[in-house]
Amino acid sequence: MSAVIIAGTWSPDEVTIIDTVELSNVNVSFSFLSAEELDPEIFTVTSVVASEDNPTISLGSDSITGYYSDAFNYSILYLNKSGEYETVSKFGDIADAGEICSYNPSMETTKTYTYTVTATGDRGSIITRLYTAVVNNDWTAGSNALAAAVAATRED
Repeated sequence: MSAVIIAGTWSPDEVTIIDTVELSNVNVSFSFLSAEELDPEIFTVTSVVASEDNPTISLGSDSITGYYSDAFNYSILYLNKSGEYETVSKFGDIADAGEICSYNPSMETTKTYTYTVTATGDRGSIITRLYTAVVNNDWTAGSNALAAAVAATRED
């Protein structure tokens, strides 16, 4: 069986669909329109699949919504309330902290997420396209999370 080339237009047209910082809302919907002039096949986007999950991004059958969080890894050393030192890479992984001892921010400037979007035609044709989302590290999210973690150890 030979491959069939289907001419058409994806929306969005650009391959890089998102260029953002952590905690900023994103909302992208996808579609594919056949370029056939006579009796065009009608396409419906049927899936959006991430190469890597993000806990605050939701994937619909034809969309990406939410905001990127925990995109970058940190080095956080803390003393728990039992007197043991622990090291974690995400602020959400801190359990029962008595004191934050050290914090090293991620030196990564960007994190790229890749999405495979699939459209299915009413005659059974299937077409896919890769999209990317770039999350820029402006270090604000890590700074704010550090301040919150330190403040939480002061509440007791």
